[in-house]
Amino acid sequence: MAARAALYRRQRLRAALTGTRARDLLALAAGAALAFAFAPWGLWPLAIASPAILFILWQDCTRGRAAWRGWLFGVGLWGAGVYWIYHSLHLFGDAIAPLAGAATVGFVLALALIPAALGALVVGRDAERRGPAWFLLVLPGAWVLIEWVRSWLLTGFPWLLLGTSQTDSWLAGYAPVFGVYGMSLAAALSAGAFAFAWRGSWSGRGLALAVAVVVWGAGAVLSGMHWSRSGGQPFDAALVQGNIEQEQKFDSQEKALTLYEDLTRDAADRAELVVWPETAVPTFYRRVADRMNDFGEAMEARNTRVVTGVFTLDSETRRYYNAVRPLGGNRMAYHKQRLVPFGEYMPLRGYLQFLEAYIQIPMSDIAPGVPDQAPLEVGDNRLGASVCYEAAYPGVIRRMAVNADVLVNVSNDGWFGDSTAPHQHLQIARLRTMETARPMLRATNTGITAIIDHRGEIVSRGPQFEVTVVEARIDPRAGLTPYVRMGDIPAIGAAALLALLPYLFGMWRRRVGA
Repeated sequence: MAARAALYRRQRLRAALTGTRARDLLALAAGAALAFAFAPWGLWPLAIASPAILFILWQDCTRGRAAWRGWLFGVGLWGAGVYWIYHSLHLFGDAIAPLAGAATVGFVLALALIPAALGALVVGRDAERRGPAWFLLVLPGAWVLIEWVRSWLLTGFPWLLLGTSQTDSWLAGYAPVFGVYGMSLAAALSAGAFAFAWRGSWSGRGLALAVAVVVWGAGAVLSGMHWSRSGGQPFDAALVQGNIEQEQKFDSQEKALTLYEDLTRDAADRAELVVWPETAVPTFYRRVADRMNDFGEAMEARNTRVVTGVFTLDSETRRYYNAVRPLGGNRMAYHKQRLVPFGEYMPLRGYLQFLEAYIQIPMSDIAPGVPDQAPLEVGDNRLGASVCYEAAYPGVIRRMAVNADVLVNVSNDGWFGDSTAPHQHLQIARLRTMETARPMLRATNTGITAIIDHRGEIVSRGPQFEVTVVEARIDPRAGLTPYVRMGDIPAIGAAALLALLPYLFGMWRRRVGA
């Protein structure tokens, strides 16, 4: 009797571990694990294993169950990956904890609808068709298409794209050719091959291995190629990290300006270009124009030019911008194009304006800049400027790189506190340098301030939450990568072809047979 009872318990346990609920929980866990593929952990193989698990879980289920498991996967990914939104809203946006928590949870649950939609789209009623073409063509292609849609739908949120996790793997070789979506496609193809090898026959495993070898071999070859050349006289740059506390940033203007001026004077003998972070000048430039122009001209007399993040105001339209501009007589300015919802503008203002009473963020009604702005001409260099979150949009940086020899990104990651977000943001910035083959000067208020070379390697970086100056010698670059020339069209086109090819082939066979 005891042996029979033990056997019964083992059978119950096995059924529980392999049953529907267990597989649902596995989808949730796989999504959460994917977040660890990105910085600061950088466990990039998880970007292959986690989607592969989801693909396997989708093979034997109905369309409704596939949508449910996709949604659970998304809850795990976004819950573990963007929990820091709570920090921004509650700790620094003064939203009460229940509202900040509800907004964060709502955002995560809404984002999870995207992989849910993917599951519903790729899982048809005919389970017998979920074979090699489904794993190796449909799933990888559809994954990338849904990432692309996420990058622009409702202003877009191109965070934690699968390809971004591969900055330190051989798949990074695809960046200057096909961009982040090409890297995502390579990772998704690898995940599909892994899943098919797990569920397929020995011959199927051979096919999966061949796909993986081609994908990774091509990435390794591309990683060894050079896509730009020296494009000017190397110069020394310094990035000033003032570490002004976010709670005091807009109430300590004199303290901030004095600190940045003093640190710049110290660095002027060693640097020809000094960059201050986003809103280092925490007011409209016109209000401190005399002081900033005098300081900028004094630094120019020492052969040092200063560029800062600041707010600018159009006196005619009364619209104001989150901008990057040089100090002194050079009046060129870059105006931020991609604004942060709720942080820099109120989306659907007619319906959500009541939230302004609960979320208090200074300067949160900013106007967007126009597309295709010219680089900032500072000395002998053309600086492709961007502000903070814009680094997540490959198209924005790509367009700036066309006529620029150096990229500059100013940011204020103090909004994220001591979370994973600043590390994720730095990894995203590294990928933009790989795509464009341009170095980037990334100046932040509290970290992570870093100088990145044209191959995505961090040349110099500063500690977080400390006053510091990051310095390095910069090699301006010339020449356009294939990605800068062609953009996302090749990668998205290839993804669409893979996703639709089996269906198009099936339609052709039915027509021929008819």
